[in-house]
Amino acid sequence: MGLDLRLILPWPEADAKAGVGWYATEIMACNTLYLERDSDLFAAISTLEQPLPAGFRVLDWDDDTGFVKNPATKYGDPWTYAEAGPLAALMGEYDLKYHTMTRAAAAYLRELDPTARIVLDWR
Repeated sequence: MGLDLRLILPWPEADAKAGVGWYATEIMACNTLYLERDSDLFAAISTLEQPLPAGFRVLDWDDDTGFVKNPATKYGDPWTYAEAGPLAALMGEYDLKYHTMTRAAAAYLRELDPTARIVLDWR
């Protein structure tokens, strides 16, 4: 079993409300992209990680209880983020020829404000 990475993206409407698609204390995990497993790429992405403010929560859907405000990842680690610009640039350095989902994610990230904070959900 390997490690997966889900990118939790800001909603475009949040840009005007909270600045750079970013809520100060929480984000709803409805706008997400999954990257295909690539241990070299994931190792490089981990160098871009920055901590989110203490108390930050991700609102995620649970089929049994509805929305859940998660103060930490499923492994109990604090939430982290990377900025869209450096993340897209880093992804552009890798041969993603056979990774169509990851190429699509990189293209999407390039269209965002380069300072937009993308929550990294390691699974």
